[in-house]
Amino acid sequence: MKKIKNWFMSTDNSNRYLAPEMRERVICGEIDGENVMIRKISHTEGRVIHLKNGDKYVLGQIEAGYRKYISDNGWSYDPKNPVKIVSKYTLFEKQ
Repeated sequence: MKKIKNWFMSTDNSNRYLAPEMRERVICGEIDGENVMIRKISHTEGRVIHLKNGDKYVLGQIEAGYRKYISDNGWSYDPKNPVKIVSKYTLFEKQ
């Protein structure tokens, strides 16, 4: 299973005609020194991200600036279960 380092959440902006609130959330980070964007998330189990195609990734260290952003915005963060799928468009909950 590949490990995503320095990960953070972002929005898939590949379709500029899609309304911002309808854009899917993605996980960005580094795998083997290359920047990646993980889309089509099915579900999570702890630090393991499952994709709709069956692939799995494990979350490594969160990107420091993103961790601060989470805290500054009042979102909950559990290092053992860092991503919670609330809906297709939301991967964190407010505290």
